[in-house]
Amino acid sequence: MEKIQTGTGKKLKSVSYAKWGYIFIAPFFIAYIIFTLVPQLLTIYNSFFETYRIGLQ
Repeated sequence: MEKIQTGTGKKLKSVSYAKWGYIFIAPFFIAYIIFTLVPQLLTIYNSFFETYRIGLQ
């Protein structure tokens, strides 16, 4: 927090609203990671291995 000095010698604390931007954007990033990034990474991981299941040959 930034302290602002007034003419009377008192120091006032300013309110920081920067954290609210991160709080409001967090749901987007959480949903992006769950529904887009994880499936893409699993697809890349599975592409390096032959994972055959019984009955799906």
